[in-house]
Amino acid sequence: MRIQVASDLHHEIAAPGSDLAAPLSIVSDVDLLVLAGDIHTGTKGVELYANCRVPVAYVLGDHEALGHKYPALVHEMKVRANGTSVRVLQSDEWVYDGVRILGTSLWTDYHRFPLNLDDALRARWGKTAQDRKVWSYSSEVFKPEDPIGHQRRTLLWLNARLEEPFAGKTVVVTHHMPSGMSVPQKNRELVLAAARATNVELLVLRADLWVHGHGHWSSDYRIGDCRVVCNPRGRPGRNRTAPEIPYENAAFNPALTIEL
Repeated sequence: MRIQVASDLHHEIAAPGSDLAAPLSIVSDVDLLVLAGDIHTGTKGVELYANCRVPVAYVLGDHEALGHKYPALVHEMKVRANGTSVRVLQSDEWVYDGVRILGTSLWTDYHRFPLNLDDALRARWGKTAQDRKVWSYSSEVFKPEDPIGHQRRTLLWLNARLEEPFAGKTVVVTHHMPSGMSVPQKNRELVLAAARATNVELLVLRADLWVHGHGHWSSDYRIGDCRVVCNPRGRPGRNRTAPEIPYENAAFNPALTIEL
């Protein structure tokens, strides 16, 4: 199977009618598109890729949730995806063409690095004060502690699924990073890194491919036999080192395809 992978396309920030507001172009010979979160706000990502010519495995990022109640949004996105090319995965398993795909946002417990939890929470949520005004989990404003419980439930589900024998290849798709190895070396000591990466390398070892997003930098490495890939475009118009590139990550490859 040939899988095209991307994340953090941030169509919601692109100028309407621009190339960056349009769906990602699909490589001619791919079988599946994987979108690892922060594609668009609300259900707009589903609508944008609804008529994609190949199936799409779509995991929510944090930006999908802006302005929405998270559990209700997950349900609404799945309803909108019915009858389209998109399969929304939030702690869901999908077997497609003999490949098992396990998808979930994952979130973080802030404990990937030896940091004080309060410092990590302040770093994550102090930098995203606007997010706190518009996110909610149920009837309450989304609190920084909410991802911890969500992640614990997610890991129980993911561990159980990975323990189930499967004859084919297994692909895991998350928005949050499964390892600190996805964080550039120079940033690994920053408190904010704990809000992006978590420590689930033992789970990674049981997959064949793990695709994630959430960092606006590319990474491609192995943990055991599992390849871990992040191919984010990043925010439009925020490339400080190469102003001629109209998006944040100069290393983004819109045609990145993985042979599984």
